[in-house]
Amino acid sequence: MRDKFKDAEPTAMDLFREFHSSRKTGSVSETVQKALDDMEAMMEEPVREGEEPMSPGRAVREVVHASTFLEVVDLRSKNKLRVPVCSRLEALMAELERENAESRQVEQIVEQQRREIDALQKQVQEARDSNRTVKAQLEHLRKKSARKPSMIACLMSNLEGG
Repeated sequence: MRDKFKDAEPTAMDLFREFHSSRKTGSVSETVQKALDDMEAMMEEPVREGEEPMSPGRAVREVVHASTFLEVVDLRSKNKLRVPVCSRLEALMAELERENAESRQVEQIVEQQRREIDALQKQVQEARDSNRTVKAQLEHLRKKSARKPSMIACLMSNLEGG
Protein backbone atom coordinates (compact mmCIF):
# COMPACT_ATOMS: atom_id res chain seq x y z
CA MET A 1 0.00 0.00 0.00
CA ARG A 2 2.90 2.36 0.69
CA ASP A 3 4.03 1.93 -2.94
CA LYS A 4 0.68 3.22 -4.20
CA PHE A 5 0.69 6.33 -2.05
CA LYS A 6 4.39 7.17 -1.77
CA ASP A 7 3.99 10.63 -3.32
CA ALA A 8 1.08 11.80 -1.16
CA GLU A 9 -0.74 10.89 2.04
CA PRO A 10 -3.79 8.70 1.19
CA THR A 11 -7.24 10.19 1.84
CA ALA A 12 -9.97 8.40 3.74
CA MET A 13 -11.61 7.54 0.40
CA ASP A 14 -8.33 6.09 -0.92
CA LEU A 15 -8.02 3.96 2.19
CA PHE A 16 -11.68 2.93 1.95
CA ARG A 17 -11.16 1.79 -1.64
CA GLU A 18 -7.92 -0.01 -0.74
CA PHE A 19 -9.47 -1.62 2.32
CA HIS A 20 -12.44 -2.99 0.34
CA SER A 21 -10.71 -4.02 -2.88
CA SER A 22 -9.69 -7.56 -3.79
CA ARG A 23 -5.99 -8.23 -3.23
CA LYS A 24 -5.80 -10.42 -6.33
CA THR A 25 -7.74 -8.35 -8.85
CA GLY A 26 -7.92 -4.94 -7.20
CA SER A 27 -11.64 -4.76 -7.99
CA VAL A 28 -14.40 -3.78 -5.57
CA SER A 29 -17.92 -5.13 -5.11
CA GLU A 30 -20.98 -3.32 -6.45
CA THR A 31 -21.89 -2.16 -2.95
CA VAL A 32 -18.44 -0.70 -2.36
CA GLN A 33 -18.43 0.94 -5.81
CA LYS A 34 -21.82 2.51 -5.06
CA ALA A 35 -20.46 3.79 -1.75
CA LEU A 36 -17.42 5.25 -3.53
CA ASP A 37 -19.66 6.87 -6.16
CA ASP A 38 -21.81 8.38 -3.39
CA MET A 39 -18.70 9.72 -1.65
CA GLU A 40 -17.41 11.28 -4.87
CA ALA A 41 -20.82 12.82 -5.56
CA MET A 42 -20.85 14.35 -2.08
CA MET A 43 -17.41 15.82 -2.59
CA GLU A 44 -18.42 17.28 -5.98
CA GLU A 45 -21.53 18.99 -4.61
CA PRO A 46 -21.28 22.78 -4.84
CA VAL A 47 -20.18 24.43 -1.63
CA ARG A 48 -22.57 26.96 -0.13
CA GLU A 49 -21.25 30.31 0.93
CA GLY A 50 -19.72 30.18 4.40
CA GLU A 51 -19.37 26.39 4.41
CA GLU A 52 -16.27 24.31 3.95
CA PRO A 53 -16.02 21.78 1.14
CA MET A 54 -16.76 18.15 2.02
CA SER A 55 -13.60 16.40 3.19
CA PRO A 56 -12.89 12.80 2.12
CA GLY A 57 -13.09 11.68 5.76
CA ARG A 58 -16.51 13.28 6.21
CA ALA A 59 -17.73 11.78 2.92
CA VAL A 60 -16.68 8.33 4.10
CA ARG A 61 -18.41 8.87 7.47
CA GLU A 62 -21.60 10.09 5.80
CA VAL A 63 -21.79 7.09 3.48
CA VAL A 64 -20.64 4.42 5.89
CA HIS A 65 -22.72 5.82 8.80
CA ALA A 66 -20.11 4.52 11.23
CA SER A 67 -16.62 5.53 12.15
CA THR A 68 -15.25 2.00 12.53
CA PHE A 69 -13.49 2.10 9.15
CA LEU A 70 -11.59 5.23 10.12
CA GLU A 71 -10.57 3.63 13.41
CA VAL A 72 -9.38 0.45 11.67
CA VAL A 73 -7.09 2.45 9.39
CA ASP A 74 -6.02 4.48 12.43
CA LEU A 75 -7.25 7.87 11.18
CA ARG A 76 -9.33 8.55 14.27
CA SER A 77 -8.54 8.23 17.93
CA LYS A 78 -9.91 5.11 19.54
CA ASN A 79 -9.86 6.79 22.96
CA LYS A 80 -13.06 8.66 22.12
CA LEU A 81 -14.75 5.30 21.63
CA ARG A 82 -13.22 3.69 24.72
CA VAL A 83 -14.39 6.34 27.18
CA PRO A 84 -18.10 5.60 26.66
CA VAL A 85 -17.36 1.86 26.66
CA CYS A 86 -15.42 2.17 29.93
CA SER A 87 -18.11 4.27 31.56
CA ARG A 88 -20.79 1.87 30.32
CA LEU A 89 -18.75 -1.06 31.64
CA GLU A 90 -18.35 0.70 34.99
CA ALA A 91 -22.08 1.39 35.10
CA LEU A 92 -22.86 -2.24 34.32
CA MET A 93 -20.39 -3.44 36.96
CA ALA A 94 -21.96 -1.09 39.53
CA GLU A 95 -25.42 -2.35 38.58
CA LEU A 96 -24.21 -5.96 38.90
CA GLU A 97 -22.75 -5.24 42.35
CA ARG A 98 -26.01 -3.56 43.41
CA GLU A 99 -28.02 -6.55 42.18
CA ASN A 100 -25.65 -8.94 43.99
CA ALA A 101 -26.12 -6.95 47.22
CA GLU A 102 -29.89 -7.05 46.77
CA SER A 103 -29.67 -10.79 46.11
CA ARG A 104 -27.70 -11.31 49.33
CA GLN A 105 -30.33 -9.31 51.25
CA VAL A 106 -33.12 -11.42 49.75
CA GLU A 107 -31.22 -14.60 50.65
CA GLN A 108 -30.89 -13.38 54.25
CA ILE A 109 -34.61 -12.60 54.40
CA VAL A 110 -35.47 -16.02 52.98
CA GLU A 111 -33.16 -17.74 55.49
CA GLN A 112 -34.76 -15.79 58.37
CA GLN A 113 -38.22 -16.76 57.12
CA ARG A 114 -37.15 -20.43 56.92
CA ARG A 115 -36.00 -20.30 60.55
CA GLU A 116 -39.32 -18.72 61.54
CA ILE A 117 -41.25 -21.40 59.62
CA ASP A 118 -39.21 -24.15 61.29
CA ALA A 119 -39.93 -22.63 64.72
CA LEU A 120 -43.65 -22.39 63.92
CA GLN A 121 -43.72 -26.00 62.70
CA LYS A 122 -42.04 -27.09 65.94
CA GLN A 123 -44.66 -25.16 67.94
CA VAL A 124 -47.46 -26.79 65.93
CA GLN A 125 -46.01 -30.25 66.58
CA GLU A 126 -45.63 -29.50 70.30
CA ALA A 127 -49.23 -28.24 70.41
CA ARG A 128 -50.46 -31.44 68.70
CA ASP A 129 -48.49 -33.60 71.13
CA SER A 130 -49.85 -31.60 74.07
CA ASN A 131 -53.38 -31.87 72.66
CA ARG A 132 -53.05 -35.68 72.41
CA THR A 133 -51.86 -35.83 76.03
CA VAL A 134 -54.75 -33.66 77.23
CA LYS A 135 -57.26 -35.79 75.25
CA ALA A 136 -55.84 -38.98 76.78
CA GLN A 137 -56.05 -37.50 80.30
CA LEU A 138 -59.60 -36.29 79.63
CA GLU A 139 -60.67 -39.74 78.40
CA HIS A 140 -59.12 -41.32 81.50
CA LEU A 141 -61.02 -38.85 83.73
CA ARG A 142 -64.31 -39.54 81.88
CA LYS A 143 -63.92 -43.26 82.40
CA LYS A 144 -63.09 -42.67 86.06
CA SER A 145 -66.05 -40.34 86.53
CA ALA A 146 -68.36 -42.76 84.67
CA ARG A 147 -67.56 -45.45 87.29
CA LYS A 148 -68.19 -43.16 90.27
CA PRO A 149 -72.02 -43.01 90.03
CA SER A 150 -72.22 -46.80 89.99
CA MET A 151 -69.82 -47.00 92.95
CA ILE A 152 -71.89 -44.45 94.85
CA ALA A 153 -75.06 -46.34 94.06
CA CYS A 154 -73.46 -49.55 95.27
CA LEU A 155 -72.28 -47.91 98.49
CA MET A 156 -75.69 -46.39 99.06
CA SER A 157 -77.40 -49.69 98.61
CA ASN A 158 -74.94 -51.31 101.01
CA LEU A 159 -75.60 -48.63 103.59
CA GLU A 160 -79.35 -48.87 103.25
CA GLY A 161 -79.39 -52.59 103.34
CA GLY A 162 -76.91 -52.95 106.05
